[in-house]
Amino acid sequence: MNQQETDKLLTVGLPVKNAEDTIRQVIESLLAQTYSNFRLIISDNNSSDATAEICEGFAKLDERIQFHSQPFDLGAYANFRYVYDQAKTDFFIWVASDDVRTENHFESTMALLVNHPHAAVAGSDNTHTDGSKTNVVFEIVGSKEERVEQLLKNANKSNGVFYGMFRRNALSDYNFPAYPFLGWDWMLILELLKCGDFIRSHASHLELGTRGESQGVQRWSQWRSSPIHWVVPFLHVNIEVLRIAKSFSLRSQIQIIVRLMHLNLLALIDQLVSETRISLKQLAKSIETRQSHRL
Repeated sequence: MNQQETDKLLTVGLPVKNAEDTIRQVIESLLAQTYSNFRLIISDNNSSDATAEICEGFAKLDERIQFHSQPFDLGAYANFRYVYDQAKTDFFIWVASDDVRTENHFESTMALLVNHPHAAVAGSDNTHTDGSKTNVVFEIVGSKEERVEQLLKNANKSNGVFYGMFRRNALSDYNFPAYPFLGWDWMLILELLKCGDFIRSHASHLELGTRGESQGVQRWSQWRSSPIHWVVPFLHVNIEVLRIAKSFSLRSQIQIIVRLMHLNLLALIDQLVSETRISLKQLAKSIETRQSHRL
């Protein structure tokens, strides 16, 4: 693929907050890409550490970088949207502030999209964030029904899809939710998959970090706005998927319902376990504090 044929087709969106220990390595891995004709948009979400200064320093050295410093905390979701809204190119990719990719990542994924017009998203093999170092290589291809089923089957390992390179026109009719909810990233992936396949390059690699919201102590409580979210954590996802599946075959609808029930059950169990652990730690800390005061 001749780089002149893909001149200025790619925007890289990097939302960041308090990532001074990883952001330098991430930006360096982007600037070292073999496909170099892209625009990098960085939005610092009112960091309290040296993140903004590091990013601004890179922006002064490389004209491909646009640096935006937010005057207040937008929230992670709004910051992701902010960098996307600045893009004008045909292709877009989100980059997390602790992800590192091989130098040919952009080149290989761009080639897939250029050479496979049926694909809406392209990515590399990736190491999943569960710490197991398992190499994730699944693709999501086939009919619309098959793509929805495959996404639900692999939903808990879909970070590599969300951080894949995609065609911006696949989201041309997408109304971003006014506020984030559990599974909002799955909903966006679902919108992309309505337009085409997700394919991977096995010649490049993406190493996903472990600092995301799904790894934090508030990974469940931050999304609960109603008691029903205890029972059906992925309520919004359920509603949208079932709406899309109305036109699917009965077999496919049953498969999808089973997948949704399984995802919600796993989330319910993990929610109860993690929240119980947090409560026990808080209780132990409270007891320890009372005892120290008595002494």
